[in-house]
Amino acid sequence: MRSNVEIYNKDGVIVLVSSARVESNGRTFIYSTIKPYSEGGNAQTCIQALKFALDETRKKEPQNVVMLRFLLSDVSSQAHIIKETFADETDTAISIVGQPPLCDEKVVAIAWSEIGTSVKRIDENTICVSGNTSNSEQEYITTQVTTPLRDSFAETKAQLEKYEEMLTKDGMQISENCIRTWFFVRDIDRNYSGVVDARRENFHANNLTPETHYIASTGIQGNDADTDVTSIFDAFAIKDIPQDKIRILYASDKMNKTIEYGVTFERGVAVDRAEGVRQVFISGTASIDNKGNVLHIGDIDKQVNRMLENIEALLVEAEMNWDDVAQATVYVRDYADAKRVEKTIQEKVSQIVVVLAPVCRPTWLVEMEAVAIKKL
Repeated sequence: MRSNVEIYNKDGVIVLVSSARVESNGRTFIYSTIKPYSEGGNAQTCIQALKFALDETRKKEPQNVVMLRFLLSDVSSQAHIIKETFADETDTAISIVGQPPLCDEKVVAIAWSEIGTSVKRIDENTICVSGNTSNSEQEYITTQVTTPLRDSFAETKAQLEKYEEMLTKDGMQISENCIRTWFFVRDIDRNYSGVVDARRENFHANNLTPETHYIASTGIQGNDADTDVTSIFDAFAIKDIPQDKIRILYASDKMNKTIEYGVTFERGVAVDRAEGVRQVFISGTASIDNKGNVLHIGDIDKQVNRMLENIEALLVEAEMNWDDVAQATVYVRDYADAKRVEKTIQEKVSQIVVVLAPVCRPTWLVEMEAVAIKKL
């Protein structure tokens, strides 16, 4: 996997674009983090500098930016700036989440880009990405599905039903084609149980059970600009993917199955793509043992180390290692822990974003998700 860092300067804002990429059979997968740094810069200046850096990157090498996730320090005042600044990105699935970056800035972005593809918008939330060769698969990237009902159960139920409707219309099923989901939950200590219950109900109706499988997922605190929204739903699906090319990852010597403590997601999933690459999506992973116990309560350093052990076990199960990790997002509950957490994790993977976002159990101080990729 090739990696590089590009530096841009726009109106006194320094923007770092850090990217990892894999090229195979006419399709290139690029995963980037985009971080604007300024001293005293306002949100609009930083966001415009981020857009400038993204545009300059595409001038150097034309590519489809298929997913952009913005993590904002104050989503209520900044979301509209994102929407205005990126209004021309009609072929990009854009996700806007209130999760304050812990790099002393107001905004960071995570970008997925591809070369050798074409993009078609399916609806207001979903795009379809098709490879330009006969053996390429179609990706469906869904972002920012919200239903402002002030009730996490009702919202999650409606979101999943809307998602199912889109998949069915294009000949897919949530059980066969959905690879990865995200649930960003307002006040997670209060509202996560509603998300869990609605997801379990929907999955059961779709034959996603302990005897079949679930879906890789992150459920983490994150706010929408609309205060009536308690949950934001994002998802990634692949059409016409043979089921024998999808492998659920367990790392059962390190972690238990999530159903044992009442939630319905998998620890990770490995997908062997028609383009000759293996993609691994690792769910939000924390300091947990194979009986479902939170380990090292109150000790951030030991929790980070156990979290990394668990993620490494998932990578090994997928026949990968840390060098294959293209991008990772780290969630911390306490701002004061951010710097030491970042320093430790960067010994394993450099392309990370650290944000303030409490995990679904108050005793968990840190959680990390990742995407890894390698040629087969």
